[in-house]
Amino acid sequence: LLLAEADVLLRKGCPREAQRLTEKAQEWVKKQGSRRGQAVVAEALAGTNLALGHISRSLKAAKEALSLYQELGDRRKLALMLRMVAAAHMRAAQAKEAMDSASEAHELCLGMGDRKGEVASLNAVACAYLIRGDGAVDALDTAREAMKLAKEIADARQEVAALNTIVNAHLNLGDSQEALATANEMLNVCRPLEDVALMSGAVEIIMGIYAQSCAGSKALLKANAQLRHAKSSGNAKLVATALQWMATAQHLCNQPEDALKSATQAREKMREIQDKKGEALACNIIATYFADLQRLPEALKACEESVTLQREVGDTAGVAQAMQLMVDLSSQSGDDTKALAAAWDQRRVFQEAGYKDEEASALLRIADLTLKVKGVDASLKPVKAARALYQELGDKEQEAKALLMSANLYMEDQRLKLALKAAKEAQDLCQSADCTRGEADALVTVARVHLAECEKAAEAGNTAAAVPAAVQHGIRDAMSGLEVARKYYESLEDAEGLASSLSHLSHCHWVAGDGGKALQAARDALELHELLENSQGVAAAQLNLARAYVLLNDCEAAISAAADAATLSAEIGDRSACEEAKQLLDMLRAARGRIVQPGPARGKK
Repeated sequence: LLLAEADVLLRKGCPREAQRLTEKAQEWVKKQGSRRGQAVVAEALAGTNLALGHISRSLKAAKEALSLYQELGDRRKLALMLRMVAAAHMRAAQAKEAMDSASEAHELCLGMGDRKGEVASLNAVACAYLIRGDGAVDALDTAREAMKLAKEIADARQEVAALNTIVNAHLNLGDSQEALATANEMLNVCRPLEDVALMSGAVEIIMGIYAQSCAGSKALLKANAQLRHAKSSGNAKLVATALQWMATAQHLCNQPEDALKSATQAREKMREIQDKKGEALACNIIATYFADLQRLPEALKACEESVTLQREVGDTAGVAQAMQLMVDLSSQSGDDTKALAAAWDQRRVFQEAGYKDEEASALLRIADLTLKVKGVDASLKPVKAARALYQELGDKEQEAKALLMSANLYMEDQRLKLALKAAKEAQDLCQSADCTRGEADALVTVARVHLAECEKAAEAGNTAAAVPAAVQHGIRDAMSGLEVARKYYESLEDAEGLASSLSHLSHCHWVAGDGGKALQAARDALELHELLENSQGVAAAQLNLARAYVLLNDCEAAISAAADAATLSAEIGDRSACEEAKQLLDMLRAARGRIVQPGPARGKK
């Protein structure tokens, strides 16, 4: 009964509450000693952890369930758990592992003649192709095969799932028109099911495509058609949801007052049918529209109404979500003090509910806000509290993130030894947890600390030749670490991480006096930052180019790059970077025609 109730909660979008019930069931099953019961509980824990985004825990539970179902000889459950393992790997962007598990599930279902399982496994294979950089065409073909089979066995829900994958494949291929046509087909398949959640998913995709193509008028026509259909169906929940779609379309058409009116009507409709959860979500939408209209007091009032409603239905996650909206709205208005107070309220909600994961995440957000309001020392306290919670939970990956935040705060306060210690502890944790991305992030942070040490040595009056040996060793350590991070980011296809590692690598080569390597790394970083449309990254790469040209005695090229960096930094309001670029530019113009001696420079954060 506990697991059945947990499953209902999970389907309703309340994974944390579902997990709590599952953990209670786990305690009972342990006392009974039932292998079947242990397998079912492990399966449920894999699902709730996946919904909560706890990938490593989901994988651990799924593999435990796999082992138990293997022992019990339950091949259908084996296939199901293989698909869940694949889903967890997809969430972690691990394409090969996801493909291996999904393919194994497909082979298993084929061998059993389980056609429903075959459809689900084919779609899992298609999704695995999607997260591979070059797999969109294969994903499209495989998802179409899954859709065809779903039609043959008259499984509309699996047909919708396959259509959703086809939409994403078309979008990956840049074919928005085919994606739109498929999303409309998906909506038509959803309608007879009268499943508002499925229909919402289809409509949200359609609205998203219209938004990307700036086709607000088409979105409005579609929303009107959906509202007419909803009214003719006599389904009050669908009418309320359609009014929310209408609000979205009106917002796309830059009709904020109309959008607010439609969202308010949706809330009233939810109130009529006594759907407090739906009413609370409508309040959240209303809050965002009030914020767009610069009516912050009314936006915050709508958030408070949402909090009250979510508390009445006992949805802790919903309460916290509404509180997060209050934090965001207060921050957007520039009231960091009010945002901080709301963040502490959110933390208390998690603490009282015993949700340690969420409490730790809230503490890290509190640390960010505290830095703005009260400074580094006050900000370190919630970070340390978050780390203690992650240690208690045994979550090494998240503990490493808390340590990296500590390192950044120590750097902000020029406590570089403590920063280096925290960053290296984070690196060790990620290595032991086999977390490649976390280790790469830690290596970049270590490099940033070493660059800051070099800057500190320069400020103390040291020339490039007189930089202490320990600092020179640190730069060499930074370069070797950045090369490792670079390879990790490449393997993860993380362009943002790769660009960051290249920028810092260029800076290190400049400090070490190697103009050629500094120039190449800066060019590679610039290319990536331009592709990512990251203006701050572009400006930093241009500054690194200028430094490299100085080493190569190309004064004119250095002046050009420094001028570009100064101009762009000024445009995006980055005063520190702009000042740094201007200082270099002034020096270069004064020294035009002469060799400029390199030396340590400010470490980019």
